[in-house]
Amino acid sequence: MISYKTKKLIGFTILFMFINVFMFAQKADMKNIKVSYTQLPLQPLNESIKTYNSVLSMDITLENTDLDKLSNQYLKLYGYKKVEDQNDVLIINAKFGEFQFNKELITKDVFNVNQGKNVTGYYYQITCTYPVNLSLISNNGKTIFEQTIKHNEKLLNFDFEKWTYSTAELNTKLNAEKEELFTDLKNKCDKKALSEIKNILASNFSILPVTKKIKIASGKGKNVNYSDLESAIQHMKKAFEMISSESDFEGVNTELNKAIAIWENALKESSGSKKARINETITTMLYYNIGVAYWWMLDFAKAHEYSNKALKYNLACSKPSSSNEKLINKAIEDMSDYEKRLKVNGKL
Repeated sequence: MISYKTKKLIGFTILFMFINVFMFAQKADMKNIKVSYTQLPLQPLNESIKTYNSVLSMDITLENTDLDKLSNQYLKLYGYKKVEDQNDVLIINAKFGEFQFNKELITKDVFNVNQGKNVTGYYYQITCTYPVNLSLISNNGKTIFEQTIKHNEKLLNFDFEKWTYSTAELNTKLNAEKEELFTDLKNKCDKKALSEIKNILASNFSILPVTKKIKIASGKGKNVNYSDLESAIQHMKKAFEMISSESDFEGVNTELNKAIAIWENALKESSGSKKARINETITTMLYYNIGVAYWWMLDFAKAHEYSNKALKYNLACSKPSSSNEKLINKAIEDMSDYEKRLKVNGKL
């Protein structure tokens, strides 16, 4: 029979082995590198359009009394000059419809402490209906874009969990607060709709300066040398600095190719062992790194090839990483968007 002391010793040995494997296993060390560039529009405007004006129509509340200020803030086209003239310019129209406050009576059995039994509780589920029409009219008077933004969503549960035990009492409470509640909800929906309009204009029609933080992986581990991966990071930084300053494209490719060569060489050491210098996690992220490098070389076929390799390798790991999967999918989404914008603007 194994003694208590022996069992304890075995337990400590297993714990030590567990700590040794997981605490000192090599892992990816993610670095943020900034890159600045011009985001091209998804729906480029005619080259003859250089200026614009905007018209905002909405019911006034306390928070949106200055329509000109809101128009300048949200009805904005980056890369174009806003003018006061209404002739021979692009016009952005944003017309807010009627804000409708809707309520649905919900009932639920709840325990009433005072009565010591279950009774019927009442509350209102508050929703809104709020159509907003956005249109762009070109300098020749032709409507080139029109979209109705429909808000029909749940906003709140009025008096939920305070529990009113009759509809009459619930209505009394609602009527006492309705005016303030209506204004607060309308202001909330106004801000949401205006932000959506701003995003539509920025993404679809603007020539927008953008700065992104791109994550690139190196490695980290006790008594493990990752100087090669750190060197690749420096090549990526140089490439991104050149892109940001709109330097020579060939110089960008030279730096990116140097980084790719380092990562490809490191992948030759790839191993399923947690103690390996290039273990499963680092292997996944090196494939991801190469995909990102090809993205900025505008070789989108290889960018997608290596990004998909990263996804598949991560899935096949002994412990797939959900955070790595999310990062890779976001990179695929971003590079696909970048590629699409280049194509529709005749740059690819």
